[in-house]
Amino acid sequence: FWVATEILREPVLAQRVRLIKLFIKIAKYCRKARNYNTMFAITSGLSYGAVTRLRSTWERVGSRHIKVVEEMQQLMNPSRNMYNYRHLISGVRSPMIPFFPVVKKDVTFMFLGNDNKVDGLMNFEKLRMISKEIRNFCNYHKNSYHPLAMFGSQGLPQARLSRAAQNEQWLTQRRVDHYLANLDVVTDENSLKKMAETLVEAETN
Repeated sequence: FWVATEILREPVLAQRVRLIKLFIKIAKYCRKARNYNTMFAITSGLSYGAVTRLRSTWERVGSRHIKVVEEMQQLMNPSRNMYNYRHLISGVRSPMIPFFPVVKKDVTFMFLGNDNKVDGLMNFEKLRMISKEIRNFCNYHKNSYHPLAMFGSQGLPQARLSRAAQNEQWLTQRRVDHYLANLDVVTDENSLKKMAETLVEAETN
């Protein structure tokens, strides 16, 4: 609901377009960083019904950005047991942040879909399946994240930053902390729908 809230709270059309493009850019970086959980969360927010109703806004976003969203939506396609997503991560190396609902679904299915005992004996095959799934999950994090190596030389180590750059970095961190401390996400779907209706009416006038 965070993405939808931020977009639907922006009354200015041009700023709303800029915000959507920013979320798309963040989602692209998340995919490159193999942070699929956040990528899917942002894509889900961009695909939320109240957000997609803003036709005039999306028309100004442009086909290039919309294509990126559509590509990520395809990865979220639930058909064939999330085949597209599972195929994607099958060749991905650590570190990686998986899509948690899929992990939860798999473990729950193994736990509830198999008896604890078979012929009066402990079902060790069930335990082995669950243990294997947990090991796979842990392997996603056996290596640490190194953003500079992951995104290329887009920045410099802290020690080589100029004093002005360090001050700017500090101010940015302060702004982020302030934003998070005052974050207010609308989770009521009716409220989000009304916010969208107000924006749609403004777009058509």
